[in-house]
Amino acid sequence: MDIATAIKSLFPEAEFVIKDNDYEELLWISTDISKPSRQELEERWEQLQRESRRALIREQRRQLLASGITFCGTHFATDPESRALITGAVLDAEDLPANEIVDWQAPQPDGGHAWQDLEAIRVRALGKAVAHYTRRLFQVQRAKEQAFDAGEAPETVAWPSHVYDCTDDLPATEIDASNAGSALGNDDNGSQIELGTVLVGIG
Repeated sequence: MDIATAIKSLFPEAEFVIKDNDYEELLWISTDISKPSRQELEERWEQLQRESRRALIREQRRQLLASGITFCGTHFATDPESRALITGAVLDAEDLPANEIVDWQAPQPDGGHAWQDLEAIRVRALGKAVAHYTRRLFQVQRAKEQAFDAGEAPETVAWPSHVYDCTDDLPATEIDASNAGSALGNDDNGSQIELGTVLVGIG
């Protein structure tokens, strides 16, 4: 326990002198604040440790969510602005033929951009992948916090993978796009759909 830190967190205005982090060597100077007991300081220190560890786990989740996912072999940003744009594109793609092409400019980790020709059905699958990844990050964050509260190492709970495939044999828990895959290239009457182009940019 860091006694000085525990005291300052309880009483920011307290005046005291401590030697060698030894409670027995704690000289309490403040007259308007009662000297805390060792037990009070130990309890406060444990609380600070829990809050610090929870804050670290939250920050790890925030960084992972902002770092993006790999979908169909291409990196897609998932910072708040990019997630909002993806959400808008998914809503737009709901009204497009399954195989209509969406020109997508995806930011890369090195600061560059990569163009992707995504069929509307893949845009919808991308939205599902981002939603799934976001949900899993929060689930794992909670599991890590629960593990810590139970006295276990949070590191025993692994963060989810950020890599998503785009083939039709994906597990339903990852991206449920397999059923829609049979509609690619056809309209409701079974006729071929003429390809179009929709421009959607990120970054």
